[in-house]
Amino acid sequence: MTKEDKIKEVYGELFVTHGHLIDEDGWLDNSSDVHYLTMGQTKQLGECEYRQEYEFRPKELQGLEINNGWNSLEESKFPEDIDSVFWFNNDNGEFEVASLLHCDFAYSDYTHWHKLPPKPPIY
Repeated sequence: MTKEDKIKEVYGELFVTHGHLIDEDGWLDNSSDVHYLTMGQTKQLGECEYRQEYEFRPKELQGLEINNGWNSLEESKFPEDIDSVFWFNNDNGEFEVASLLHCDFAYSDYTHWHKLPPKPPIY
C-alpha cells in the first residue's frame, strides 16, 4: 500500500468527489466556497484533527508524514550501525525482532523496518 492508497482508503467515496482538495499528507482544504464538504460529509470521516480553521483530516491519518517513524525498504536501506531491528510485514501484519547479523528470514518478506517497536506503519 502506498501513502496515496491509504489516503484514498480513509476518505473513501469523498476522495472521488473531493480528492482535488486533499494534499499529499491527507489534509483537506475546506475553504473553497464551491467544493466544500457539508457537515454530513464531514461526519462520515469520524474524528478529525485540524491544522487550520478550514484544514483537517481524519485522525486515522495522524503521523502519515513520517509513517509513524517506519522506513520503507523501497525508500531506504537497512541501517548498518545497529544490531537489532524491528521488522514489519505490511502484507500480512506480522512483526518480528531480528538481528542484522543473525537473520534467519528472507528480507523479501518484509516491507518496513524501525530501530524500536513503535506504532504499526500507516502505509
